[in-house]
Amino acid sequence: MHGWPAAIVVSILFALYAQQRQRVLLLCLLTFHLHLLCDLFGSRGPTIGDLWPICYSEPLFRHPIWFWKHQWKLDGWQNQSIFIALFLSSFWVATKKGFSFVEVVSSRADKIFVGVLQKWFGQLRRHDHLPKRENSSP
Repeated sequence: MHGWPAAIVVSILFALYAQQRQRVLLLCLLTFHLHLLCDLFGSRGPTIGDLWPICYSEPLFRHPIWFWKHQWKLDGWQNQSIFIALFLSSFWVATKKGFSFVEVVSSRADKIFVGVLQKWFGQLRRHDHLPKRENSSP
């Protein structure tokens, strides 16, 4: 499932169930290839020899095969840093847009979750604008 045949099949299937079919098709293809790029950069196993090759035409053809000899470990600091940055930024986006990834599970839980985030971010914003106290110790 890591080649162009799977990208086309998955994208068409999602587009068939969408209201904006062309947009969904293009975004699915883009997301699929972003996923492949991420696999190429950061999906190595625990040892330097455990590279993750991308067989781009599989299962129809065996070639081309892409790999990068400097792949990051799947649990490496690079992937962990990217995850933390994206996860925290999703909180910020949720406070601005009014919905979050929790909506996939439950709209009701999402409203509660976003409400809590907006309250926290509101409190942080208020504290940022307060004048800083000067240290009055001798």
